[in-house]
Amino acid sequence: MRIIITLISFFIIYSSFCQDVHWSQINSNPIYQNPANSGDIDADYRFVFNLKDQWRKVTKPYESTSISFDYKYKYIQKIGIGGIFIADKTGDGVFKTFEFRIVPSYQILKIKASQTLRIGIDFGINNRQMTFNNYMYNNQFDGLIFNENIPNNESYTNSSKSNFILGVGMTYKNQINHSNSITSGIAIYNLNQPSQSFYSTDVPRSRRYHLFTNLNNVINHKYILIPSINFEFQNSYKELLLGIKIKYKSKIEYLKKYSFNSGVYFRNKDAIIGLFGIDFKNHFFSGLSYDINISQLTKASNGRGGIEFSLIYILKNKNIRTLKNVKCIEYM
Repeated sequence: MRIIITLISFFIIYSSFCQDVHWSQINSNPIYQNPANSGDIDADYRFVFNLKDQWRKVTKPYESTSISFDYKYKYIQKIGIGGIFIADKTGDGVFKTFEFRIVPSYQILKIKASQTLRIGIDFGINNRQMTFNNYMYNNQFDGLIFNENIPNNESYTNSSKSNFILGVGMTYKNQINHSNSITSGIAIYNLNQPSQSFYSTDVPRSRRYHLFTNLNNVINHKYILIPSINFEFQNSYKELLLGIKIKYKSKIEYLKKYSFNSGVYFRNKDAIIGLFGIDFKNHFFSGLSYDINISQLTKASNGRGGIEFSLIYILKNKNIRTLKNVKCIEYM
């Protein structure tokens, strides 16, 4: 029985790191996309929330949550500082992952006013938990039905594992002209390849590589096209996510503060993704997307993949007016 449990545990762990949390709205999760994005904002603070719920049709949903913040250092504008918290629960809850990472960045090069090069570091703690009590064991069948009150007589070495994790990233941004800009980046995660086994066997967490390119093309005062490519690989697992988003600004008076976004993306051999979002005064963005499954799992999923929600709030400090020295009136 112990061998079977070990094999099942290894399979879950292997599946998890081969298919790390993947976001359909990865461009709306900048720190997760690349640590060099930390603090690279035309503002002071940025708060980001992402929630993904998938495979509800097939089994109990896989739920992934990401909360992050970053800001541009007030006194040295080249420095960015951020942090991200990730929680992931697979299926019926037998396997959970929690991460907290600190993400500083620095602009190492600026060519005129149009090109910049940034580097970032991603380090923190990864905790993985296995709920063994959710398993069913042969000796818990009383001859007719499964009885959870019967002891399973199994003992486990460990049900929780924490590791230090380390990643690095670099981005290049070029404002080609007044209408076009491009941002590209590369990041490497799990540089130290920590062991994630719950037993004495060493199971290193493989390095994950992520490359991306986003193009911002201003067509006119109403339309902006934003095509993007994201590619990542980890061991034999490869994921290509490409598509385009259109940003539209209405001329209607009471809608002038809003921009509307719609897009279509494709994840290779997995899903077609539809996206809709609203942008308020370039400070508040909300996006909703849905994955239409096109993989071999469609027989079970009926095309239902997952829904994802993103929320971004960007805050720029208001200018604080300083008072000049005023000579006080002298009283007798």
